[in-house]
Amino acid sequence: MSCKLTAEGLERLKEKKKELRRKRKELNQNPERIKSHGTNNGHILSATERSRIDQRIRDIDRMINNAEIVSEDEIDEEVVSIGCKVKLCFASGYEDIYVVGVSDPHRSNKISLEAPLACIVGKKKGDIVTFKVDKREREVKIANITK
Repeated sequence: MSCKLTAEGLERLKEKKKELRRKRKELNQNPERIKSHGTNNGHILSATERSRIDQRIRDIDRMINNAEIVSEDEIDEEVVSIGCKVKLCFASGYEDIYVVGVSDPHRSNKISLEAPLACIVGKKKGDIVTFKVDKREREVKIANITK
């Protein structure tokens, strides 16, 4: 199964993997670090943390190995897709957002394919889309799509 990413998203994944490997190495070299934070079960906490980090590294490896990079040339300004900038019209006003791949962290003005607002992917300029946030339905109009 492919994992669509922007080139920037792929680089972020690689950086995140390096960071997790550093944390994993630190845990291996200094398991007492966790004990010093006030727990009698530091070895259990350390093993749990290592397990969590190992799983995240495996997930990132899977995404990197299955990455399908979306280049700017592939971005169609007629349809919302990964890598494009979209001007959305909410009831409260306009907002520019960037559509990014699954791996890209949730930051302001970016939505990933995992976000509720990702339902705009595949839609065209002028479309009105309904999506749910916190069990409430909201509407948004796609005002513009650019690279």
